[in-house]
Formats: sequence, C-alpha cells, structure tokens
Amino acid sequence: MTAAKKILIVDDESVNRYILTYMLEKIGCNVLSAENGYEALKLFEANQFDIVFVDYFMPMMNGIEVAQKVRNISDGRKQVVFLVMTTALDSNDSLISDILMSDIDRVVLKPIDFNEMRTIVNSNQRKPLTQLNT
Repeated sequence: MTAAKKILIVDDESVNRYILTYMLEKIGCNVLSAENGYEALKLFEANQFDIVFVDYFMPMMNGIEVAQKVRNISDGRKQVVFLVMTTALDSNDSLISDILMSDIDRVVLKPIDFNEMRTIVNSNQRKPLTQLNT
C-alpha cells in the first residue's frame, strides 16, 4: 500500500477549502489548507507536500506568486506539483500569460469535478505547461 498523498490547498474562500478538503480526504489524501499565500509559505516550510492546489485570485499574493515563492524555498526537496485554480480563463486576460510564464504544472477550472480531482492526484507528475490545457 502506498502512502497517502499530502496536499496543500490555498484559497481565500473558506467554502472552496472545505469542498476541496472533503473531496481529497474522500480519496485518501492528507490535507492541510491555508487562506492566503503567507499561511501557505509557513505550512510549506514545516511540511513536505506532494501537490499544491492554489487559487489564482487571492488578496496579498496571487497563486502564481505563491508557487514562485514555494519553488524558491523547496531546493533539495522532492518536486511539488502545482495546480492553479481559477473560475474562468479569458483569452484577453494576462492570467494566461502569467500561467504560461510560470512554473505551474496544470490549470484547473472551478468547480472541480470529483473524478477530475482523483485523476489529478493519481497522476501526481510534474509536467510544466507549454500550452494552456485544462
């Protein structure tokens, strides 16, 4: 039996954190959550995560900034898979450019489907984006 995946959820909306936690625990993951980037950085320094689900639109520090800061402090640790969550992608938005220029592995549109969540967790591999496929 393999060890449960350790997941960090970073989202400023408590309902989103609750739903994601419920879904991830239902498939056997160990989950911690943070309501902003600063809390996420503290949790990341004290824990080793397999996957980080981070909301793009958050006050103080957006999801891309969180991912960049975590990547900077994760030297020597195993590679963490980063997924940015957003409610919409607009082709005129700088969001697409930000994501493609970042070290994000996947974009996930909210609301997240349970089966999609299971597939994401089971495929736990770093695959930096070269195009925006959700």
